Amino acid sequence: MNINHRQLNNLAAYLCENNYRLALAESMSAGFFSSVWSLQCDSGDYFQGGVVCFSEAVKTGLLGVPSSLIRLFSAESIEVTESMVRGLKKQIDADLYLGITGVAYQGVKPQVSDPGDVFLVIEFQQRIYHKILRVQTGNAGRVYIRAFNESLDFIEVVLQKAKEGGMKEG
Repeated sequence: MNINHRQLNNLAAYLCENNYRLALAESMSAGFFSSVWSLQCDSGDYFQGGVVCFSEAVKTGLLGVPSSLIRLFSAESIEVTESMVRGLKKQIDADLYLGITGVAYQGVKPQVSDPGDVFLVIEFQQRIYHKILRVQTGNAGRVYIRAFNESLDFIEVVLQKAKEGGMKEG
């Protein structure tokens, strides 16, 4: 499994052509998404940066995710991912925000989500979009790559629907 570089480059060109800026809030992927976006040759024209919030302390401290939300839903949930994106907006000025949480591998502590559960949230043009993935593999690297490629698909769908005049939330 490889990164879909063709799709990445096409999306980058679209972001550049439309003067859209991208920012990321990454938990599970711990900067992997930002790293891949930054390697795209035109990334300096649209990629604003990202926040790696692997720990709950960074989620609550820097991004303002309420600890009660983490206790209620877990740090790896669509609700927390959405809150991360809202907090990211206060830190970085961009047009398209992408947040990711999930579980890439089985930890030693009990987890609410299963390994391979990935939660993606996009905010674009003041609308929030959710996507939940179930990646069935025992390999964390494959979970990261699949989640990244799925995020490209997700961004593409959101941009296309916005171009067409709207998309239902959820």
